[in-house]
Amino acid sequence: MPNTVGGEYVEQATAEVAWALAARDALVEVAGRYGTTIKYGELAELIQYRTGIETTTVLANWIGRVLGRVASMCHGQGEPSLTSLVVHSDDGFVGVGYDAALEVFGHRPARDPVERENRAAVDRLECYKRYAPDVPPDAQPKLTAVAATFRVSASRASRTYAAEHPKVCPKCHLVLPLTGVCDNCD
Repeated sequence: MPNTVGGEYVEQATAEVAWALAARDALVEVAGRYGTTIKYGELAELIQYRTGIETTTVLANWIGRVLGRVASMCHGQGEPSLTSLVVHSDDGFVGVGYDAALEVFGHRPARDPVERENRAAVDRLECYKRYAPDVPPDAQPKLTAVAATFRVSASRASRTYAAEHPKVCPKCHLVLPLTGVCDNCD
């Protein structure tokens, strides 16, 4: 059974709603500490712990939908994009799925990973300004410490971006098959 509470099966949609609510609250806590972020795996463990709903499903197969729900909640409540605080452990960048959050907030998807991360840095600063008590008055958007040391050249990123950037369903935020039609929604 992929999703369980105390050994009892939980529907995927029900789990994702619970996880999204827990994720939003956890991300507000992260935003309350200026300059902090959380890794995808850490957030996944935290929201499973807080909700009591555990899953054996691979992280990449569900976290994007949860963060898509969080982005929609934030936009609907007039909050900044809290999902900008969730980063990869290896490079400190937000994932490709952050393009869905950009779209929810009325922005076009990023052209490449560098543009996406720069936009996320702006959004993270807005989160800190809203929730952290210690944001310097002259604070500027900045990359995460890991991303700042992970020197991705813009030319390399641009060349590989087209091959690495999958199209994502705007409803459920799953990667679309080559047909372009979502198997989950259509």
